[in-house]
Amino acid sequence: SWTDVKGFMVLCGTYDMAVKMMSDMNFLSALMNFPKEQINDETVELLHPYFAAPDFNYDSARKASGNVAGLCNWAEAMCTYHTVAKVVEPKIASLREAEAELKVASKDKNAAEERMAKVQAKLDEMQAQFDAAMAQKQALED
Repeated sequence: SWTDVKGFMVLCGTYDMAVKMMSDMNFLSALMNFPKEQINDETVELLHPYFAAPDFNYDSARKASGNVAGLCNWAEAMCTYHTVAKVVEPKIASLREAEAELKVASKDKNAAEERMAKVQAKLDEMQAQFDAAMAQKQALED
């Protein structure tokens, strides 16, 4: 349920609930392995009232608990990650697409260079034959 705290609507929770959650042996691992790619705009929007609260910052939280201060920073970092990822992910997708196109183009270029090398070798051979024939013609004329 929601409650008004200093003019901000926030979820109701108790310190005991928070302590129980943070004392779980897997809590830190869960934070480290949090699927940040699954954060959506709605989640970030729901967190904004907390971030807007004047006491939801590292310094204020540190007065209550160092762990809570770290959790405040983590929550803000996850929202920042989401905001940055929205800009970067399409660019990464474009990069992957361009790399795939480059791979195909490089393969085509290498194949064309191989064909050109064969043609150049044939041309060189024919030029050598021509030069030999012209030398023979010159020798016969002299």
